[in-house]
Amino acid sequence: MRWWRSTSTALSRHHAAPGGQPPNRWCPGRPARVGGRRRPRRHRDRPNRRSALEAGEFAHVPGLVIEGLYGAERWHNDEFNRLPVPTAFAHLQAELPDLIRRVTDDPDVWIEDKRISLVVHARMADNPAMILSKLYDPLVELASAVGMEVYGGKDVLEVRLPGVDKAGAIQRLITDTTSAVVLAGDDVGDIPAFSAVHAWRRQTGRPALTIGVVAHPKAPVAGIADLEVSDPTAVVRLLAQLLP
Repeated sequence: MRWWRSTSTALSRHHAAPGGQPPNRWCPGRPARVGGRRRPRRHRDRPNRRSALEAGEFAHVPGLVIEGLYGAERWHNDEFNRLPVPTAFAHLQAELPDLIRRVTDDPDVWIEDKRISLVVHARMADNPAMILSKLYDPLVELASAVGMEVYGGKDVLEVRLPGVDKAGAIQRLITDTTSAVVLAGDDVGDIPAFSAVHAWRRQTGRPALTIGVVAHPKAPVAGIADLEVSDPTAVVRLLAQLLP
């Protein structure tokens, strides 16, 4: 099993709220393997390394609001606020590896530490769905004991604070003077945020656009957003067309 610590930041302009999974910078921790022999390298590649947008570099930009970790972290006008880490979080960090070992010895199941949430990744495992299905109930029990909740994603289970989600982040970014909203996303966690944007559009009559990144017909957000594109690069091209 491997531990990784990541920096995760989402940039959102005031009155326009891009969504989707923010870029991550993966930093190797001290890997601890469970039983099982190593597989050929092609089966155990590291997670994709993606460039991180450092929030501090943009926090001084007037009118720019930066939400990270589903809104648990927020930068605005050079001020940084973060929800406090639960005192019992250390217990979760200590117990989660043993819980996973009791469920699977697959060395390609790993944990991402986001400081106030933990994510179990099974994407590179032999059978992600089976592993996460077996892990779900005991993980919910462990998370509940420390006042946290379990959320599912694409081949992942995330343990985080209750009520911290992308829909809440969108609702905080939208104000009475917001003139338009654009949201892009690709995962299960984006679905409530899409619903929040659609509800705001109905209530206000103001323009809003949701963009689903749908790489295949069974993608989590297929059939939900106003527009669908095949990959994040297509989102960038679309946003460039929307800008004046």
